Amino acid sequence: MDSILVGFLALCALLLFLPLDLMWRLALVPVLVRLLERLINGPVHWSDQGFGYTFGLLIINAAGLTIAALVVLRLLVAAVRRRLTVAALIGPDEAPRHFFDAVIWIVLGGGAALLSAQALANGLGGTRGGQVLDLAIFALALVTAIAAAAYMRGGPGVFALTLFLGLAAIAGYGAGQTGRILAGAKTFAGDAPWCLTTGRRAQPITSSRQLGFFSLQKAEFGWHLVVLAREGATLRAAQWSIRSQEFVPTNLVTSLNGRACHPRADYTKVLESGQIDTNVFAVGPHTYSVPQEYEPEALTDRLRIASERYATTTYASLPEPAQIELRYGARARITPEDAQPLDAIAALDAPALSRILEGEGFRAAGKEPDTDRWVQVRCLSFRRQDEICEIQVESGDARYTFALRFSNLAQWSIAAEEVTALFDSFRVPN
Repeated sequence: MDSILVGFLALCALLLFLPLDLMWRLALVPVLVRLLERLINGPVHWSDQGFGYTFGLLIINAAGLTIAALVVLRLLVAAVRRRLTVAALIGPDEAPRHFFDAVIWIVLGGGAALLSAQALANGLGGTRGGQVLDLAIFALALVTAIAAAAYMRGGPGVFALTLFLGLAAIAGYGAGQTGRILAGAKTFAGDAPWCLTTGRRAQPITSSRQLGFFSLQKAEFGWHLVVLAREGATLRAAQWSIRSQEFVPTNLVTSLNGRACHPRADYTKVLESGQIDTNVFAVGPHTYSVPQEYEPEALTDRLRIASERYATTTYASLPEPAQIELRYGARARITPEDAQPLDAIAALDAPALSRILEGEGFRAAGKEPDTDRWVQVRCLSFRRQDEICEIQVESGDARYTFALRFSNLAQWSIAAEEVTALFDSFRVPN
């Protein structure tokens, strides 16, 4: 079990045996420790949330709630016995007790500073404030800390002073994040061209003002920011760690594939000038430049473009956008057991269409003799698919996915050539 969680449970249990004046003073510390544990360790990815994680979380939460209930019960018993007095809650008016109170206020203020910084970073993520925003928060927090020191007294004054000094320290250090990102990315890439990208649901990086500590868009799971370095036909990747303020190498194969970008030798200059072309990106071993009219969606391993003629649809209840797809490094092909040879496509007729309309479906798979391409055709339940058949064609390490109406299915080979030629027309030198 994590040492922080052990500390959380130990503090909770300790509350039961302390005098009343110490018990209520320390009551918020276990809660703060639990919140900081989530902040320091970060969220647990869904793929790691197995039975052990869930069971452990239940035990921790149950233990915390049980101890909290016992603390409340102890206060009620003290009230019934007339021991819950103001004097009992305040405790002795001695220097050690005042020092102890100051330490508690400082701990709570420091924790509040970390939590406030996290809330601001999440709330302001995705803006373009950059380093200016970081310095503005630093200045505002510092002025507020000075005002707290001048006008507030006692425990609340210590808390406010610690809170805003801590926030100012975080913002001041965070103001250097943009420079650390650019320097770290350049160091990781070496002499190779490189670029910065984000998770697939985040906005693309087009300006250095998006890299500030508070303005960098945060992802709950997956990547906040990734540097991609192009070395020949391969891409190396490293993800930015906000906690450690450095790039950590990652594996594109085992990680969630993020939004693609365009590696360049002069990337820093182009980024700082705000002249990033978001329609040029490295996908797999190649670089593509796709006009916006094709509504491109590019990840590091696949490229989707709009195509009314060969648009794919989903076999679920909700339709997908009208797109065709090129994907590199796809999973190993699996030939369905009920798949017929490709020659069976030519034999499809009106009765076959009737059977498919009744929900029987049709699959064909195999290698095309002339080109040695592997092909799979799926026509499933036209009652939901509007007589659309999905076609996958694999050539080398590339897989093309498009669709044809049943009436045009015999022309799948010609369509595959046209789809391949369309994607090739967007390819540019790396």
